[in-house]
Amino acid sequence: ALARAGEFAGQEGAASVEHLRKDLEAQRAEERIRLMREALEQGGGDIETRLRLIEELIVSDRIDEALHTSELMLHEQPESLEPLLHTLEEATRRPDVSFRLYDYLADLYFQQGRYDELLRLYRAMAEKSLEPARMIERGCLRILDRAPNHVETRRELALARRSRSDWAGVIEAIDPMLAAEADGGTPLAPEDRALWVEAS
Repeated sequence: ALARAGEFAGQEGAASVEHLRKDLEAQRAEERIRLMREALEQGGGDIETRLRLIEELIVSDRIDEALHTSELMLHEQPESLEPLLHTLEEATRRPDVSFRLYDYLADLYFQQGRYDELLRLYRAMAEKSLEPARMIERGCLRILDRAPNHVETRRELALARRSRSDWAGVIEAIDPMLAAEADGGTPLAPEDRALWVEAS
């Protein structure tokens, strides 16, 4: 019993230390955020400081503030788009990142017509989703609504539907590529043709 009590006390102590560590880090983060905001107010809002502020807000799980700061920066400094995209991409690699950050980044890529990057992002979102096939399917349909001839997206859509044994959906995804091939367009890739045959 004494051994168990000692073990419990040790666990409580470790939990207490961890709690104190997190509190201290939160206080330090708050101070960094305050200093960066003061610097921006005094300096007129340079891009580098704004990006560091966005990073700090994301790490502190203050997503609303991070997205608001991003929108404000894009409105006032359109040239900040590329570095912002890079910052947000890096942030999505965090294991505990909010899906709202993914959604915001997806909207930026969609607005810019950057469908390769958008598809890659939807794949990353699907890996973290409870329903990966449906997540990637929704993303693919969004891209194809704007860019119906984006071949890689059609292939990804077909694979997602195949994983759910939605064979009619697989054929629907690949048929436009077959039609384009018949009209003298890009030949259908062997793996896409095999997928179409499997679904037929």
